[in-house]
Amino acid sequence: MKDTLMTTKNGAAVAALVIAAVTCALPAMSANNWKPESTWRQNKKDSVLTLIKEAEALEEQKKFKAAKKVYKKVVGKSSNMANKATAIVAQGRCLHQLKDPWLAYRRYKEAIDDYANFIAFNDVLQLEYDIANTYFGGKRDSFMVFSFSTDGKAMEIYDHISTVAPYAPITPDAIHKSGLISLRSGDYAGAAEKFRQIITRYSRSDVVADAQIDLSKTLLKDAEEADGDETLVKQAHRELLSFIRLRPDHARIEEARELLKAAQKFEAEKLLYLAEFYQRPAHYRPEVSRRYLKVLLDKYGDTSSAELGRLMYSFLPPEPHAEPATAADSVAAPEAPGRGASHVD
Repeated sequence: MKDTLMTTKNGAAVAALVIAAVTCALPAMSANNWKPESTWRQNKKDSVLTLIKEAEALEEQKKFKAAKKVYKKVVGKSSNMANKATAIVAQGRCLHQLKDPWLAYRRYKEAIDDYANFIAFNDVLQLEYDIANTYFGGKRDSFMVFSFSTDGKAMEIYDHISTVAPYAPITPDAIHKSGLISLRSGDYAGAAEKFRQIITRYSRSDVVADAQIDLSKTLLKDAEEADGDETLVKQAHRELLSFIRLRPDHARIEEARELLKAAQKFEAEKLLYLAEFYQRPAHYRPEVSRRYLKVLLDKYGDTSSAELGRLMYSFLPPEPHAEPATAADSVAAPEAPGRGASHVD
């Protein structure tokens, strides 16, 4: 029994010494989270431990190109998922230092997509986000004397973030910036979808207010190029009224007021067009024209369209007894052409 106890104690002591020796052999850089594995302590030039030490020494010496190559060898040599993931992230870090953010993003994306459980997920996600912001902020790709927009790269990264981490703190902002890229590229439907997603899914986010403004701007621009789609203008009108009512001290309140004026101008021009349409000889229906003019003067009396509306109203025959609106009146109302749309910057 005594011999058994001694053997057990000696075995535990030996195990403790082995663990201590392995721990002491770990590379010194605390930024990486390396794990011992079966080939850890082999005294070979290309052992995992030797490669890790070499790569981290090169990185510390700012020899990022050489370090990146050695980290790649670690990925191929290691049998430990955590070590593979750590080495992939380290490759991205080196590529970023080599001023190749797109390839750095590809390494970070690989780590997130294939090794999410073996990395500091939010930290790597932030690295992706920082690269996207660089592209979003105006960084351009260049080839010889030419330069190219990097909006597409920024959008790909933002969309990747929102896909793999829909509830991360940075995700609402990533979706918002992706929406802004869609807006400035003329993809109004795509932009509106992203801004609405923020408003409905992330209602407590600080980005919601900006999403409301940018959704309104998107809808007005879309209406401007969609033959005067009144539905889009009314949606923008509602969003702007809500914004102004609930956020009177917001930094973009003046922009909201200007957009509201644009929406009101658009709607006033639509009413004026319809009123004028029913004063044409071929479509002459003064009672219908009068109804449109009354709405115009009542709701948008301070617009330039209202001034013309008052003049048109004066040419109408005296108003007979009030006539009830008929289904035919609403069906016959033509669509106003896009020419009447107001310009939105």
